[in-house]
Amino acid sequence: MSKDKSKKWVISAPLFYNYAKMFYDIYSSPLEQITLFSRDKKSLCGLYFDFASKNLAQGEFLADCKIFRQSKNWLDIYFSGVCPDFMPELDLCGSEFALSVWGELLAIKYGSSTSYGKIAKTLATKLGKEKIAAQAIGRAVGANPVPIIVPCHRVLGSDFGLKGYAYGLERKIALLKLEKIIYK
Repeated sequence: MSKDKSKKWVISAPLFYNYAKMFYDIYSSPLEQITLFSRDKKSLCGLYFDFASKNLAQGEFLADCKIFRQSKNWLDIYFSGVCPDFMPELDLCGSEFALSVWGELLAIKYGSSTSYGKIAKTLATKLGKEKIAAQAIGRAVGANPVPIIVPCHRVLGSDFGLKGYAYGLERKIALLKLEKIIYK
């Protein structure tokens, strides 16, 4: 693992499912139950809506843990309709490309949106490529392991259309409405 001091997230190669020991806690959001995951009790590696209980059996429930308290506090502030002024420590696992896309998601300000195409153009420039397909951006956005905190819901189609959401359009709409983001 390497850590970039300018960002508050860790870059890890293996997917978090491959870890023998996982810790989790439950957060009751206005949308539904959210399961929070950590590998190391110091950083958040997963945030999933209504995560299947069979997968929880592989982890250890850990309610009194700093990263879970911090993440729940962030979510409380967010769901109250305010932009949190801090970021929980994140442990994002994925390909180098996915990590670069998630970094772009983290740059989208609260109450703002962007498009898959704009992210593709920005990343193409940053990575020195002629072009990156918006569909590739969509796949990486859909694989985001920490939705809401890494705000994949703020990515819309070029026409401000919803264009899908890995966690369900009804959740995306609720998050956009909470932030007062205009969409079609």
